[in-house]
Amino acid sequence: MRLGTEKSLPGKGNRGGVFRRYEKRFGSRNVIVIAELVGQECYLITTYEEGPEPTRN
Repeated sequence: MRLGTEKSLPGKGNRGGVFRRYEKRFGSRNVIVIAELVGQECYLITTYEEGPEPTRN
């Protein structure tokens, strides 16, 4: 995700770290990662994909 965009989020995490939001586009979809950074450690909070709604048959 280093080549995507990175934004700080407000508030402190349970471990006292700072929240970061990482976003990267893959084709027509965006992958979003929310993490808590504590010193040299990174804790994954959640990840999800933004994009067109899936089609149903």
